[in-house]
Amino acid sequence: MKALFEGCDLALRKTRGCAMGVAIIDESRNELTFTGIGNIEARIVGSNGKALSSYPGIVGTGLRHVKSETLPFAKGDSVVLFTDGVKNRMPLSDYPMQAYREPRELAKAIIRDWGRETDDVGVIVCVREVGDD
Repeated sequence: MKALFEGCDLALRKTRGCAMGVAIIDESRNELTFTGIGNIEARIVGSNGKALSSYPGIVGTGLRHVKSETLPFAKGDSVVLFTDGVKNRMPLSDYPMQAYREPRELAKAIIRDWGRETDDVGVIVCVREVGDD
């Protein structure tokens, strides 16, 4: 993961840079690894319910810290990644995944209810299916 962030940092040197968050799900180990730089946050919804924070900085201006956090990620769990255009007080417990047919619908509801009108907003929702292996 560190090499990915360092490569992006080099590629973005002549730009304004960006915030960046990457979540990798390892189904064989039932784990999720998250790395973030800048105003990106991730939250696991389900068995863990943990918030994952990014390190301060801007990808493209030189990175001081690139560290990953790995947590359990069971079948049926979801992960929501969002930018600072979403108010961080957002109570994800108010948005049970079962109430939404598709992850896209949950992302739209979060943007509608918690998006800041004065900022750009990005939301990604990923659900780990419960089905057979």
